[in-house]
Parts: sequence; structure tokens; C-alpha cells
Amino acid sequence: MVRVLVVDNHPVVRAGLKALLEATEHAEVVGEAASGEEAVEKAQTLEPDIVTMDLAMPGMDGVPDDGIVEFDCPEADEFLSGNITVPATQYVAGANFRGHWEAHHGDCGETIEVSSTTNNYLPWNNLNTAIPLITSDFDFSRSRVKWIVLSSNPKTGFSSTDDRIQFGRAYKSAWAAAHEYVHALHHESLGGLWDTENCSPHYLDSISSYPCALQEGLADYGGHVGAPHDPVTERYDWDNFDEGEEGTKGMIEGYVAALFHDLLDGGSESGDETDYEGDYVLAVFKSCRITTSSTFVKRDDVSDFVWCLENRVNKDVHDANFPGIAAPTRVRESASEPSNWSAADIRATWRKNVGS
Repeated sequence: MVRVLVVDNHPVVRAGLKALLEATEHAEVVGEAASGEEAVEKAQTLEPDIVTMDLAMPGMDGVPDDGIVEFDCPEADEFLSGNITVPATQYVAGANFRGHWEAHHGDCGETIEVSSTTNNYLPWNNLNTAIPLITSDFDFSRSRVKWIVLSSNPKTGFSSTDDRIQFGRAYKSAWAAAHEYVHALHHESLGGLWDTENCSPHYLDSISSYPCALQEGLADYGGHVGAPHDPVTERYDWDNFDEGEEGTKGMIEGYVAALFHDLLDGGSESGDETDYEGDYVLAVFKSCRITTSSTFVKRDDVSDFVWCLENRVNKDVHDANFPGIAAPTRVRESASEPSNWSAADIRATWRKNVGS
């Protein structure tokens, strides 16, 4: 008779497993536990042959950040098994899949494989890695982000309707996870997303539209922050981004990403004159309003944003740098300017990146 310890924090699940096991002629349920600590204590005192375990419960916080689950070394005639559910964390919603693992005595001191697929774990892990980096840099956060993997879908994107990141075939990409999280952050905490044109598909180094370039450029910068070692981040020289044609930089999202980079990085390259904190730059981005008549509306292109940063508008400078888009007559924002704020420095930095 195989002696079994049933571990799960849900009483109904424990009862179901116990009834299922005791319906066989080969298993005896010698105990139950509702938490990780209780499971360890009862395993030591009851000495079961098998432990059925759900790791997503009180006292055992699911899969740790490095993806490694620790287990006590089974005796020579024993083996352990369990299910793993990636848990909800401070930043990311949990997943409703389960991966199964088994550990025998010969596995002691080794790494064992969880029977699951990478799309069950990598997006969750990439988001949990990227979000603290983005939060620290932006000084803005949001509620726990939801996500789903639709691996048959060619596109990865954020759905504002569902408030959820939908990972497609690019689910392995750490950069894509960071990029889409910034869209989720923008949606909830940075003033809301806007409708864009000429933005599907869009590319980091290609002309799209002013509204597309600002929205995607901010997310591109977030990809750089949240996935600093990803090939997409390492491909570009963000201090001296140089793609596209003169006169169109404000419609190329890579230049907009480089602008956010230079506003925040304190770089020493020629033309980068700014070193501001994220809470100021993103507060301007969030609260920027412009008008061409008597009604103020939310910003939706990079020219709106840079004039809000400067707290002024120069029509001649605008027309020379942002062809095809009218200059606002007035701008306003509610951010608190830092002690080192300088409209001249801001203009030098934005002209380096998105000016003609």
C-alpha cells in the first residue's frame, strides 16, 4: 500500500484527491496539509511514500523568480511529485496552467524538468523581471497586469478593452514583454492610450505617424529599460540613434524612444543637455494638454509633448521641425519642475532627437 500525503490549500481539492486515491486498492492517504510549512512538518512526521503538492498556496509561493523549485531529497525507495502554478505577484497576474514535476532519489542535487511548455512560464517571468526596472525608471506604476498567451496569433499586443497583454508568437521576447507592459502602464496610469493612424504594422526605424510614433516610442523606451540585454535593445545606439530621413524624425518611433532616453539618462553626448527624473518627465507626458482654439485636449504627438516640456510654444521653430502638423497656440501641464529645469536644455535635447 502506497502512503500518500495530500497537500493543497483548497479543502475541496484535498477532499477530491483523497476520495480519488482511496477509491483505489493501492493508496492510503495518511495525512493532509493546507500550507507549505504544514506539508514539510507532516512529511517529516508521517513519512509518506508520495506527496501530491500544489506549490501555489500559502507558505509556498509558486515558482520563484529563477524558475527553480526546491524539494527535500527523497529516500531511495520514494519519489515526490507535484504541480506548479505560476502565482500572482506584486506586478503580474498568475496563470491558470499547471506544470508537473517528479523527483526521485537519483535527482537529489540535480535540476529536474517541469513538464510544461515555455509559453506558460517565460512571459510571466519576463514581465516580473521587466516591471520593477520600468517602475524604478518611470516612477509610475499600475495594478497587477493580466496576460494571456495565444501562440497561434502572429501578433503580440496590449488590449485596452480587456486591460490585458496578449502574447502571440513573440511570447519568448523579454523586450516585447517590457514594451507591452508600458502600453498597459500608459493605459491605466499615464493618461490613457489614444487612437493612432498608420500604426499597424509599425517599426522602430520606419516612418509611421506623429501619434503612432509618440505612443510606440514611449513603449520602445520601456523595452530598453525593462530588457536591457535583449537583442533589440543592444541593436541600437540610443545615445546617437540615426535612422530615417530629415524632417520626419517625429514620425519615427525610434527617435522618440531616443528622446525619452536622453531626457532621463544624463548623457554627455553632444546635444543631450538634460538629466531629469522619471516622475517629472512622465508627469509632463501624463498631464500635457494643448489647444489650437479655446478647448484644451490631451497631447497625442511628440510636438505636443516637447512644447509641454518647454512650457511655451514657438510657431516658427515648430513649423521648421514638425512639418505637416499645426502648432498649438497654448500648452499646459501640472508637473513640478525640477531645480535643474531649463527650457533651452530641453529644446537642445528634443531637437537632437526629433527635430529636423
